[in-house]
Amino acid sequence: MPKKTKKSGSKFAAILGSRIFFWSVIAFFVFEATWIALSSRYPMAFDEGTHLGMIKLYAHQWSPLLLHQPDGPATLGAVVHNPSYLFYWLMNFPYRLLSSAFNPHVTVVILRLINVMFFAGGLVLFRKVLGQTKASAAIIHAVLLFFVLIPVVCLQAGQINYDNLLFLLLGWNLLQLLRFREQLIRKKSCDGVRLLGIAAVGMIASLTQFSYLPIFAAIVLYLVFLLSKNRKNLQKQLHKNWRATAPFWKYSTATGFVVALGLFVWTYSINLIKYHNVTPQCDQVLSLERCQANGPWARNYEYAKHPRPETNHNPLVYTGGWISGMVQRTFFVINGPSGPAPYANRAPLPILLIGSVLVFGIGIILVIRCWRQVLGSDPVLCLLLFISGGYTIALWGKLYYDYVRLDRLVAVNGRYLLLVILPMLVAAGLAYRQLLQERWQGWLAAAILVVSMQGGGLLSFLYFSNADWYWPDQPTMLRINQDAHHVVRAFILDWPASWQP
Repeated sequence: MPKKTKKSGSKFAAILGSRIFFWSVIAFFVFEATWIALSSRYPMAFDEGTHLGMIKLYAHQWSPLLLHQPDGPATLGAVVHNPSYLFYWLMNFPYRLLSSAFNPHVTVVILRLINVMFFAGGLVLFRKVLGQTKASAAIIHAVLLFFVLIPVVCLQAGQINYDNLLFLLLGWNLLQLLRFREQLIRKKSCDGVRLLGIAAVGMIASLTQFSYLPIFAAIVLYLVFLLSKNRKNLQKQLHKNWRATAPFWKYSTATGFVVALGLFVWTYSINLIKYHNVTPQCDQVLSLERCQANGPWARNYEYAKHPRPETNHNPLVYTGGWISGMVQRTFFVINGPSGPAPYANRAPLPILLIGSVLVFGIGIILVIRCWRQVLGSDPVLCLLLFISGGYTIALWGKLYYDYVRLDRLVAVNGRYLLLVILPMLVAAGLAYRQLLQERWQGWLAAAILVVSMQGGGLLSFLYFSNADWYWPDQPTMLRINQDAHHVVRAFILDWPASWQP
């Protein structure tokens, strides 16, 4: 019997580790994100209206730099000094073509589908990145499946949002970094062209979303450490590799680096020198009257005007609320500001929430308990966790600063951690493998799938959404979503009415 159990466990691991299973995960993700893209009324909650508004603004010029603030109320904020602009500049080109050929509905849907492809490409790159760790293909593929079953993943990927491109750029940047590391350590060869590529992609990502700066800083710190440890004959290696690289690749990479460096220095140096801030507040650039038209800024301005003296600024108290908010807004669903019921915030479904928190929480405890076995012989996973940890600490610090300044929790969104959660999930998976025998690993995977059927991925959207959430005047999509809504309502359990969180 034990041999049979072990053999069945090996077959299960082989299925999980197969390329067919991986591409099935990608296909499933594309399906659920595409469903969101086709069904959801525009704009959705994650600032989709602002993102498309910025794309339209860039459609009136060819340069990625906005040198003049548009006249009138600053609905989009102080765009002239916004350092997060490359997504808008890139997306304005397909927008120009689409808007000239299609109506606004079709244009938005196709732009959303481009964002789905950005995120799907990021998943493919992250599979390669995580494949550099000691984790097996089975663990990596299981982690990716768990990841795409997080409700906020498909909700974000199915709309116009710069975080989707950022996810792709992060995967590319990390893969470049790990290949550079491998070549330097194993082959004792320093690839200067790849080094320029790492820097170029890091700067491009930082100009796509300024929140990438902590990740870029962690990458630069690691590169300094790596090069200082392997500095013997460094100049000779750089020269040798430069000469051996094909002219097209070295000169195109060098050109990309110079352009990225110019934009990076121009953008952030002006903000730091003139405003002492990498992301100047709207009222540092424009008048209060103009800034009032920008929703998030106006909200924070009102909060700052009306402090709450009873707010406890203890970091531990804040951290508890921050973690709770992050968890809630990772498994919740929400619609956008349009329609009869704007910003309908639906709390996570109970079995999905409790099961996911238990699996991830126990996994983190096991990582701490078995850290030598999980991390001791896996420097790549340690590096990825270092980068993830640096970003998480920076995010916590920024939001804690806002909490102290405004006396309220603001911008606590679980989607901000989607960039860096995959290495954490892999570490938890390795810890479970250390503790559980193969047959119990299979049972754990089966339990996770059962939990996911209670609201994972697209199911939460289908469970909570209604006619207010869908595109108006689209009877076919309305009927399909309503039919799916009735089906999932039949087998998903919700909180009792008296326990609604």
